[in-house]
Amino acid sequence: MNKENSIKFSKVSSYLVFDVFGDGWDETAHVKVSCGEDIESSFKCYEQKQWEELFDDQYSWHSVESVEFKGFEIRCEDDEGNRFRAGNDLGEYGSATFNTNSLEAKNAQKLERIRQILNT
Repeated sequence: MNKENSIKFSKVSSYLVFDVFGDGWDETAHVKVSCGEDIESSFKCYEQKQWEELFDDQYSWHSVESVEFKGFEIRCEDDEGNRFRAGNDLGEYGSATFNTNSLEAKNAQKLERIRQILNT
């Protein structure tokens, strides 16, 4: 595999994704987790319906009627604005955003050579 244009993500975050339902409202919540202990602790709160602890006071705990676990999401980003997201909370998916200016600057000589070849 050609590594010269590979992206090294410096910020990687993982989330548990929940649908939260209240009286006349619903919202998707992302709970950040960083290790197996976080996941275990979050699921314990979920099973015991400890909404205030699970969502860090994000919702008024008494107004939450039900919560459904939807899946996991991973988000990655580097210092140049390249991003990648993948998850299984809405079915398997992935999306990427690339900083084309950065990629173009890194490959300027190659692009110029390709243009010269194409123009001959």
